Amino acid sequence: MFVYQKKLQYPVRIKNTNPKLASLIISQYGGPEWERVRHNDFLRFVKKIFIFLYGLFISSSFRQKIPLLYWGA
Repeated sequence: MFVYQKKLQYPVRIKNTNPKLASLIISQYGGPEWERVRHNDFLRFVKKIFIFLYGLFISSSFRQKIPLLYWGA
């Protein structure tokens, strides 16, 4: 089974910890749940595109503009 591990591209040494600055940086990137939020945004976008294309496909005016060759008639 695949296990996802978050790693930085380059090693980082932290000499002095600053919890306030760390919380500020995390909040700028969307908080601790940013991956879930971004994924939901993407799914919402894909759903809107699908609904638009489906509505365009089933509309009679669009089907009349497509040559009959593509419909197999």
